[in-house]
Amino acid sequence: MKTPFRAGKSPILVFVWSAAAGLAASLLLLSLFAYILTKKDVSPSLLPVFLLVSGFFGSLLSAFISTKKTKKRGMIAGVVSGLIFSGVFLLICYVLSGLSGSIKMLLLVPVALVGGLLGGLAAKNLR
Repeated sequence: MKTPFRAGKSPILVFVWSAAAGLAASLLLLSLFAYILTKKDVSPSLLPVFLLVSGFFGSLLSAFISTKKTKKRGMIAGVVSGLIFSGVFLLICYVLSGLSGSIKMLLLVPVALVGGLLGGLAAKNLR
C-alpha cells in the first residue's frame, strides 16, 4: 500500500513541524504588529484583530506545508493542521495572558480552520 508520506517520516511529525513553522510565522507577524504599535499612533484595541490576522496566516502556512509534505488530501490535511495550530496557539495565548483567557480568544479556532482549509487547497492546487 502506498502512503503519501516519505519513508521514515511520520504523519504526526509532519503536522508538528508544519505547526511549528506556522507558529514561527505568527510570532514574526505579531512582532511586526508590535513594532507598528510602538512607532505609529495605532489604538491598542486593534490587538485582537492583529492576533486573528497572524493566526490566519500562520495556519495558512502550516496547512500549506503539511499538505505539500503529505501530497494528498488537501482539505483534510489543511483542517487537521489548522486544528493543531489553533490548539497550540490558543494554549500559548492562554498561558501568556496569565491564565485568564477570554471567550473572544475562541474566535481564533474558526479563523485558523478557514486558514488551514485555504492553505491545504492552495498547496494541493498549486504545482
